[in-house]
Amino acid sequence: MDRTALWPQVIFDEIGVEDPDSWYKDPALGWHTAQGVQLTVPIGTVCQIADADSGTDESSTSTVNLTDTPELVRLSLAENGGHGWLAGPAGSGKNTLTHALLAGLAVLNSPQLLNFAIIADDWHAAGYRELEKLPHCVGVTATYRWPRHVAALAALIDAEVDRRSALVATLIPQSRNHTGLPDLVLVIDQASTLLDHDETGALHDVLLRVVRADPALGLHLVADDHHPGDRLGDIMAHMAWGAHFHTHRAAEAMANAKSTVPTRLAKPGVALLWQASGSSDTVFRGFDPYGYGSATASLPLAQVLDAVVASGPHPGRDAGFAAALAVAAGER
Repeated sequence: MDRTALWPQVIFDEIGVEDPDSWYKDPALGWHTAQGVQLTVPIGTVCQIADADSGTDESSTSTVNLTDTPELVRLSLAENGGHGWLAGPAGSGKNTLTHALLAGLAVLNSPQLLNFAIIADDWHAAGYRELEKLPHCVGVTATYRWPRHVAALAALIDAEVDRRSALVATLIPQSRNHTGLPDLVLVIDQASTLLDHDETGALHDVLLRVVRADPALGLHLVADDHHPGDRLGDIMAHMAWGAHFHTHRAAEAMANAKSTVPTRLAKPGVALLWQASGSSDTVFRGFDPYGYGSATASLPLAQVLDAVVASGPHPGRDAGFAAALAVAAGER
C-alpha cells in the first residue's frame, strides 16, 4: 500500500472532490465554510493484530504481528475540547502524524474557521516550516530559549482564554464555537522541554486552564512528547485522546493509554489510539504525507500545501494573535 499516495486521496474523499485537478486549481472549493468548522480528520488506517490472544494479553512482551487494512481511523478534536497527546521516542512517527493532522485540518477548513500555532524548540521548529506557509498558521515559533519567553507565552495564552471567554459571554451562540473567532489548535512539540523552562509554573497553570475551558472557546491543545506523563501531570487527566507510539516503559504505557500494547509496537508510524470517551482502543498506521523512504518523497504534501498557498490571500486568520505570538517569542 503506497501510503504517500493514499493520504491526499483520502482527504479529497472527505471533502467530496471527484476531480483532484480541479481542487489543485482552487482548494477553497473544498472548504466547509457553510457547515462550520470540520474537526474530524482521517489520520491513518486500522492495523489488525494477527494473533488476537497475544494482542490482548497485557503480560506478553512479544512484538505483535500486524496486518494492514483499508479501514480509516478518524480523529475528532470536537469531543471534550479535543485535547490530546502524542507519545513516543524520536523517529517513532509523532511529528509525521502531527503534520498529517494539521495538513488535513487545513484542507478541510478555511482560515476563517480554523487556525493553528506551533510551539517548538529550535531544532523541531524547522520541521514545521512547510506548514508555516499555510494561511491557517498564525506562527511557528521556538520559545524555549529563555524562561522569559516561556513566561510571555503563558501570559499570551492566558489572555487568549480571557478574550474568548469574554466573547462567549457576550455573543449569541450560533455554533459549537461561540466566539466568532477561528478555532485555534495549539501544538506544543516536546512539551516537557518547554515546561523545564517554566520557572514560575505559569505555563503549566495556563495549559491546565485551556484543557479545562468551555469547548465553546474553540481552543484545542495537542502536546507531543517522548514521555508526556512525566511533566504534563494533571493536564493529562483532561485529554480526550492520545496516540501512543512504541515505548519500552510498560508502566508509562499503562498510565497513559491504559494498555501495554505500545511496548510491543516495533514499527515506526504505528501507534495505539486511546480515547477517553471509552471507544475501543485502535492500533493504526498513521498516514505519511511526506513519503519518507518513498520514491515520491514529499511530493503529496508539498503539492497540497503549495496549492492552498497559491490559491490567493484568504481573509479570516487571527492576525492579532499571530502578532502577539511573535512578540511573546521574542521574534519582534
